Order: sequence, then structure tokens, then C-alpha cells
Amino acid sequence: MNLATRYDKHSIKWSSMLDRRGFSGAYRNFFDGLNLPVSGSAVCDLGTGCGDFAKALCSSKGQSASLTLVDPSAAMLRQAESQLRNCFSDIETIHSPLEALPTTTQFDIVLAAHVIEHCADPYKALSKMYELLKPGGTLVLSVSKPHFCQWIIWLVWQHRWYSEFQMRSLIAASRFSAATCHAYSEGIPQRISLAYVARRPTMEG
Repeated sequence: MNLATRYDKHSIKWSSMLDRRGFSGAYRNFFDGLNLPVSGSAVCDLGTGCGDFAKALCSSKGQSASLTLVDPSAAMLRQAESQLRNCFSDIETIHSPLEALPTTTQFDIVLAAHVIEHCADPYKALSKMYELLKPGGTLVLSVSKPHFCQWIIWLVWQHRWYSEFQMRSLIAASRFSAATCHAYSEGIPQRISLAYVARRPTMEG
């Protein structure tokens, strides 16, 4: 069973599962503490799942000008669009893995919650995210960190996890400005995840 099929299978109960395990609150608290202007911005949520990371952004910062949801699972995309319809007036969905996504459109903000862990080459994935951003745009990541619980999660998802040092090195190698790292304040994310914020430089040379 490939990754998209596994996510299809879990799509109906995905958001309620995240909420029970503290992801919704942790994401919202993270965005509350982040200086990230959203009004007037074009936002892309890669590997959106059921849209919970984008929903937390909207709940904290208000509507963006547009939202593009990308996911390899068609069932997840349907759930995300339904959940976010009242949060964003302009939503586009793209049924695609990150690797196959064209970079003809660029965004002010790119979100990617637990996407890197499923990419065969994290450097190439981050480089694709770089190209998806406008100069001066912001990348917001949530990434699994080393913790003994990861082995239990791995039995279902066969994902990877990265230390803060590894992520900072990958982000820097992908030409982003120096990343800031943020710990989550509650729930399961407090134990198993870290958030990173990086920017595509305005001036490139």
C-alpha cells in the first residue's frame, strides 16, 4: 500500500485524531507566537492532509488572499477543502505529490507539516519549496524530531525524523536564510515535532 492510499484510508477520521492528540492546539499556539503577516498573501499548504496546519494559520492570523492545497491523497484533499471552505474565500486544490508539482506559480507563504519525512531526498524537497516561494517569501515547516515514539509511528508510516542540527543544515544548503526553530507547547507535538521558519532571500546572487 503506497503512502497516498494509506492517507486515503485515514482521511475521514484524520482531523479528529489530530485534535485529540493536541496537534490543533499546538499548531494554533505556534502561529499565535509567530510574526507572520497573512492578509493579502498567497499561501500554499504542501501535503495538506485534511488542512489542519492551514486551518491553524487562518484561526490565528485571519484569511489570506488565496490558499492552494496540495496533497497526493484525493480523499485528504476533499476533507481539507470542506474544512477550510469557511476560512478562505479563494481555495485551489492540486492532487499531486510534491516532487511532481510545477513551480510556475509562486507564493508568499509555503506551509509543509510533516512532509519532509516522507520525501526520498529532503534536499530536493526543500529546493522545490524554495522555488515555490517568491523572493522574500516564508517557509513554515513542522518536522518529526528524534523520540522513541517515532518507532511506533514508523510501523504505520515508514517516515523519517531529523534532529534540529540536520534540519538547519538542510535548510541552509537549500539556499534559505538562517532558520529559526520553535518547540511546540502542548500535546503530542511537544514530544515528537519541531517547527522551523525560513525565508527565501529578497536579493539573490
